[in-house]
Amino acid sequence: MATIDDPRLSIATDPLLNQATVTAKCEVHFTEFEVRSMQLLGLRYTLECRVLNKDLQWQDTVLQYDTVELPRDTSSIQTIEPVTFETVAVMSNLHEHVVTDDQFIAEFTLTDQETHATQVERAPILTVALE
Repeated sequence: MATIDDPRLSIATDPLLNQATVTAKCEVHFTEFEVRSMQLLGLRYTLECRVLNKDLQWQDTVLQYDTVELPRDTSSIQTIEPVTFETVAVMSNLHEHVVTDDQFIAEFTLTDQETHATQVERAPILTVALE
């Protein structure tokens, strides 16, 4: 099955505007067989991404991006598809920890639309002071 590689998350804050630019990126790697199946048979994948705020015992979804359908361009399907999710969020909506810095994780879910097989990958934890 296709794989998610190099998942990463970045958050740039602007305290004066109470905004944070939240960017989640990854690469989806397809085999040559999958590329041919997408070209000849119309095989499709979906990639979902959500951002979680992590605490010691729980994780809360603070941001959900729109789903991306792959391949995006059926005329030039490649074995590596870089995907970027980005949005500007209200910083106070992301901030959940009063005493400590917030810890965020980007979680990517890739689904084969024919078999419904899924793969989930998470970016490393990103600690951000949202005050």
